[in-house]
Amino acid sequence: MHLSIYKKSRNLLSANKGFTLLELAVVFIIIAILLGIGMPYYDQVMERSRMAEATSIIGAMRASQERHMLSKNRYAKYWQLLDATPAELRSADKVNDFFNEDKTIFYTHGGLTTAEQPNIGFAVHFDEINKHWFLVADRVGRGGYSYSFVRDFDDSVAVCVPDSSNDKSVTLCMDAMGANSLEELPPDPRLAAQ
Repeated sequence: MHLSIYKKSRNLLSANKGFTLLELAVVFIIIAILLGIGMPYYDQVMERSRMAEATSIIGAMRASQERHMLSKNRYAKYWQLLDATPAELRSADKVNDFFNEDKTIFYTHGGLTTAEQPNIGFAVHFDEINKHWFLVADRVGRGGYSYSFVRDFDDSVAVCVPDSSNDKSVTLCMDAMGANSLEELPPDPRLAAQ
């Protein structure tokens, strides 16, 4: 009895050695559907992780600026003067060290000076407007996003400021700031200092 079951199962296995074209097509269609559904969510998850990185850098730099203020009685325009300077900015010969309008800009994922378009990340810099200081992280690189995180040195929250013509950025900033519409988003803090 056991021998006959073994022979039948062996005959079935030897008869079905591969997949039919229809079976392969169904598998590829299912994979394509899953990718089509999952890719937009993957893009949003990756962008949220980039946003978390930017706000973390902003927080660390604000704390470093406060320590600099306590010891020197002024804020620093240049990252190199701070105790929490990113490694890429510690020596002047690094590509990531980009001076523009008397300030230093730190690119979170590589430099701008040798490439036409920077890597996906943020250009983080300090802005002084009428003796009022801000930390700004501008989204740079590919991906179709155009927004900034702006943190007033006197405030504990970084505000997401989207390019209002970019729907992806508006939606992302609304989600990050807990707003239901563009009108509910907090304004750019730099506007009040002008």
